[in-house]
Amino acid sequence: MNVREEYKKKVVSMGEMARQIKSGDTIGAAMAISMCSPDVYNAILGRAEELRNVTILDAVPVRPCKLYDPKFMATIDGHINYVSAFFSPGARAQGQPNTADFYIVMSADIGDKYANRDDVYAAMVTPPNKQGYVNLGLTHFYTQDAIRKGRKLGKLRLAIGEVNDQMPIVLGNNWMHVSEFDLFVENSTKIPAVTRKPPGAVESKVGEHVIEMINDGDTIQMGIGGIPEAVIAGLEGKHDLGVHTEMFPVGLQDMVPKGIVTNARKPFHNGKTIATFCMGDQALYDFINENPSVVRHK
Repeated sequence: MNVREEYKKKVVSMGEMARQIKSGDTIGAAMAISMCSPDVYNAILGRAEELRNVTILDAVPVRPCKLYDPKFMATIDGHINYVSAFFSPGARAQGQPNTADFYIVMSADIGDKYANRDDVYAAMVTPPNKQGYVNLGLTHFYTQDAIRKGRKLGKLRLAIGEVNDQMPIVLGNNWMHVSEFDLFVENSTKIPAVTRKPPGAVESKVGEHVIEMINDGDTIQMGIGGIPEAVIAGLEGKHDLGVHTEMFPVGLQDMVPKGIVTNARKPFHNGKTIATFCMGDQALYDFINENPSVVRHK
């Protein structure tokens, strides 16, 4: 069987995918943009009355979904419950009335924790290439560890790839073979642009102090929040910065042509921007897509 045939044999409908979920399962999902779509979640939630003690675990959700609606989730309590490893604004309402648990993780251990907990894991991926590899797209982070370590531990029963032909391809250690997945669901959906909240007065002031400490040639790491946004906005006039970061900075596509970011002086991965995930606008996604100077690592 060639890889194309192997892939096609694993493609199922959304309903068939949902029917593979069993009572007692913990379903882990990839982070942020590479999380499965609401269509996948809704297919599983539609079976709530048939299931007991199912947990859905994710982090940094960006797509609206009834999974994050406390009123709806209260109606299926005990059947399907939500646990968050990072309450982004999209899911924060779930944490307020104590209808969802918080799963404590760090970037260094989240892959191991998912591997030890998940019976099912779902991630949005690109269609497979000619060699039979799907790309993990805009978020790498813990997906490879969750699946590969979960298999090794004998914990993971089912790996699901939601195949989206609109997902950008990000190069680097960001590929998995179709043989590593049990099921694929083909579902073409728009990749959401994520609006970042502009920094407030206090965040801007802190950002000014940080910018003063950044020298030409320095390597920077950026996370989520108002302070990183303030720093990025103030880098005009800097030169030859390197990026080795958790999250791709907004405006990277504008900083490269200006020579603000060149990665020319980085001691590791010279000439390459390194990150684990991306949330931004379409211009950033287009810049990252199949760009050899932008590389994904976990």
